[in-house]
Formats: sequence, C-alpha cells, structure tokens
Amino acid sequence: MEPIIAVASPGHTPGHLAYQGPGFLLVGDAMTTRNGQIHALPRILAWDAAKAQDTAADIQSHWHGWLLPAHGEPLFVA
Repeated sequence: MEPIIAVASPGHTPGHLAYQGPGFLLVGDAMTTRNGQIHALPRILAWDAAKAQDTAADIQSHWHGWLLPAHGEPLFVA
C-alpha cells in the first residue's frame, strides 16, 4: 500500500497542506475547479494571495492525476 504524504500548499493559510496519494492530490482549499479548469483561490479568501497563486500554478504545471478540491468538482489532469 502506497503512503499518503502531506505536501505544503501555502496561500489559503500559512500552514495549509495538500495530501498526495496514489493517483490523487487532495488540495482542500488551496484551489478550486470550475468548468474543467483549475483556478487559484479567490484573493479575498487567501491569507497570502501571491502564495495562493504560486501554489495553484505549481500544482497545475506539475501534477498529473486526480485533483480533489474542497470546492469544485474532482478533475483528472493528464
């Protein structure tokens, strides 16, 4: 069984974490999905909007597999 690991995903809060498992990344409040696209957290909901934007961009450019946000629909990123 593959482990689930915590991954730093700052922006929403200073110590926000995402959780990576086999084929999925549970991002919680780090970002949202709408219309099949990944979106950074709205600025008003971010502790640090620049870090939230960086986290969303980093995940979008490096992650392949299921993305599971707390807000929005699960999204498969190829």
